[in-house]
Amino acid sequence: MMARRFVLGLLTGLVVVGGCSPQDTAELKEDAGKLSKSVARAAQNTELNARILATLAGTKGVRAESVRISSKGGHVTVRGTMRDKAEQKLVLDVVKRTRGVEKVTNETKIMPELKAQRITL
Repeated sequence: MMARRFVLGLLTGLVVVGGCSPQDTAELKEDAGKLSKSVARAAQNTELNARILATLAGTKGVRAESVRISSKGGHVTVRGTMRDKAEQKLVLDVVKRTRGVEKVTNETKIMPELKAQRITL
């Protein structure tokens, strides 16, 4: 919300200083509205990604550093390498239970050779 206000304020200031025509002013306002919505969506996606990764980092049996999360709206894509199906299921369950997640796409890979690696908590 703060970013949105900043963008709107900045663009309004440009209109005042630049002395735009009424048509330019209307187009600038429209562009500012689109930009502020885009900034708000990006902030929401970033917040959702951070919430998911923080939860995964605190989940026993998950190597959070091997998980990559991206989201667009409530659609979350999970990528990374898992030691086995159990870790994969755990990661996907955490993601699905996270508030704000509406759909999950699983693009993880299982690499059994990672199973030999120890988890340090």
